[in-house]
Amino acid sequence: MEEFMIDINNQHFCNNDEYTNCMKITKSTCTESFTKAIRLCIAQKDTDSLAPSPVCITNNYIKYAKVKDTIAKSCEHISADIAAKVIPKYMPNKALNSDAAQKTRSAH
Repeated sequence: MEEFMIDINNQHFCNNDEYTNCMKITKSTCTESFTKAIRLCIAQKDTDSLAPSPVCITNNYIKYAKVKDTIAKSCEHISADIAAKVIPKYMPNKALNSDAAQKTRSAH
């Protein structure tokens, strides 16, 4: 699951020039930050949970990327658009989609 999540985030966020330009980070910083955040959140997730919290990933990602909250907030619309396209494709369970999308939007 770890490598899958890292690949998905890299593919849809870090390879998106509009997103990285808005966040004022390089592709490399994006990739490294998502990797660290995902690994940390997987290690910390409840044993009952199938996946780590999107809020955990987002918060740690922003911390590792050293993105200011004001910049992250100004890029929310891009993050939400990416999440809206990615979540239904990789998380077909509709109940999880709306919950994860809402958490993603509120965390960015």
